[in-house]
Formats: sequence, structure tokens, C-alpha cells
Amino acid sequence: MSGEIADIELVKRAQARDRDAFDLLVRRYENYAYNLCYRLTGNAADASDVLTDGFTRAWNGLVNFRGDANFRTWMHRIMVNTFLDFRKKAMARPSYSLDQAIEMTDQNLQRQIQDDGPGPADILETKELQNELQKALMKLPDDRRMLLVLFHFEEHSYEEISEILGLPVGTVKSRLNRARLSLREILTKMRELS
Repeated sequence: MSGEIADIELVKRAQARDRDAFDLLVRRYENYAYNLCYRLTGNAADASDVLTDGFTRAWNGLVNFRGDANFRTWMHRIMVNTFLDFRKKAMARPSYSLDQAIEMTDQNLQRQIQDDGPGPADILETKELQNELQKALMKLPDDRRMLLVLFHFEEHSYEEISEILGLPVGTVKSRLNRARLSLREILTKMRELS
């Protein structure tokens, strides 16, 4: 970390409303945060939305950062909470398939929009194993997916995950074990079907 400004110094400056200091923190952690958001949402567009909202919340909530956890852990907690809020809103919003028929006065008109090209997940996840893993992750309930992403992809310790999710370490360990078993079961079923 020679030549780099320590996170705690940037946080102090950002708490004094120094946007340049906060921008440095964002640049330092945006890849980590994006990967977390992508793993949680399963697609690039939603990941970008959660990331943007999460960093906005971090800027607005920085005055409350006490330094009990390191900045990265604190920021990850914000991203996880932002994702959970995003999911609640998404579940409340109706969605419509582009393939469903449009009701007209006396006839049905089939939608003509069809995209046979690769989606954002296919473009970003070029390896077949990563695609399979991502699909399996998305079949997990949000709480289990979060644990797996935080531990295996973001490489947080049990203690850090405990701080991020506000759970006792023992609960994190037991739930992480159940999440692994669920993921293994999903992957096994997917492989049997292919």
C-alpha cells in the first residue's frame, strides 16, 4: 500500500464532504462491489442499478461510519441491503413477457420482438462452468446466495460476514453450510438434466 492513501484517511476526508476522497474509495472498491452485485442479481443491468444506488447510500450514510468495521466490510453491508431493497421493489413491480400476446379489440397480435443474441450474463460469463454456477446461485433463496457470494466470491471471513449481515458467527457458519448443500443439490440436478 506504499504511495496509496489509507482507507481510513479517505473516509475521514469523505466524511468532511470531500468528494475527491470518496471518488478514490469508489474507484478502489467498485470492481469488488460490482462483482458482489452481479453475483446477487444475476445480470449486468440490475447489478449496475444496485451498485449506483449502493454508492449513493454510502455517500449519504458516510457520516454514520464509525470505523468499527473496515470500509470494505461496511460498503458490502450497504450493497447487500441495497440489493435486498431492490428485490423487494422488483417483486412488487409487475413484469410482462415480450413474448406474450397483446390484447386487441377483436384479435390477438403476437409480439414480434425476439432477441436470440446472448444476454448480459452470457457475455460477461464466458466460461460454461461460471454460467452453470451463476444459474445455480440464482435458484437459491437470497439469504443463501448472499452467504455464498460473500464467503466464496468476495472472500470475506465468517466474522466479516457476521458484521455485514448482523448475524452471530455460529449462525453464519451453519447457514453457509446449508447454502453449500443447497447449491450442490441444484448443480447435481442441473447436470442430470443436461
